[in-house]
Amino acid sequence: MTQRDTTLPQYPSADRKNIGYAIRYIKALMASDAIRDIGMEAVLLCVFVASCEDKLHYAKPPKYWRKEMMNQFGKGSPKDLNRIRKAAEDAGLLHHVPGTRTKMGVYWTLVPEWLPMGHEPFPKGNGTKPNRSQKGTDQAANRSQKGTERGTERGTLSIPSTHTPKKKKTEPSFDPAKVDLPFGSDEFREAWEDYCEMRREVKKALTPTAAKAALKKLGGWEEADACVALENSTASQWQGLFLPDKPRGRADDREPTTPPPPPIKRRRSPQ
Repeated sequence: MTQRDTTLPQYPSADRKNIGYAIRYIKALMASDAIRDIGMEAVLLCVFVASCEDKLHYAKPPKYWRKEMMNQFGKGSPKDLNRIRKAAEDAGLLHHVPGTRTKMGVYWTLVPEWLPMGHEPFPKGNGTKPNRSQKGTDQAANRSQKGTERGTERGTLSIPSTHTPKKKKTEPSFDPAKVDLPFGSDEFREAWEDYCEMRREVKKALTPTAAKAALKKLGGWEEADACVALENSTASQWQGLFLPDKPRGRADDREPTTPPPPPIKRRRSPQ
């Protein structure tokens, strides 16, 4: 691992705006021998700074107080932080401008010559699999054949809907309680509505044809009989309507067929 001069005049913002810089940097770092040569903590520091650069969209370098960096990596002593930071700087992976009591320190990552990152948008594969750029292009071509449109700048995906769900035909619901009745009294209407409700509750709701036939039948009776028939069917959960029987007179009210026997006269006892 060779070292590289980390002295730079300013943050190389223009060189880092290619899509995927932080991902390429971290992947190349993990594929190298950096963990073995400079230690896990120094590599983790570089990964942290690279992710912060990506979060700022490479518009400016990340800035931190020394205390913040110590808390971030769990270091209670500035010497420990200086040790891992110096290891990253000596390896040519990190640029650091020390801060003061009133000014935060400046960090950004560097790409040394020994880091297998290259200058292409994405690192090449191993020869058996297509690189990510080509793979993304193939996927976009396949999706375009199926009516898919892929954005170019931020990878936005818009899939037009080609399936139009069929609307179910909804027939207007029939309410037998709102039809014209043969009698206009409130008593008959209430009896008819109760009968219709009972038919709905027993899962035998009246159809328009059945309601018309029932009302025609009720209209041929007297209103009092029709009300009683509706009440009887509702109470007994009958689907049909039956003309109530005429009440018969009581036995005491009937005229006697034979005259009663004459009263027995008792003789008075002599005094």
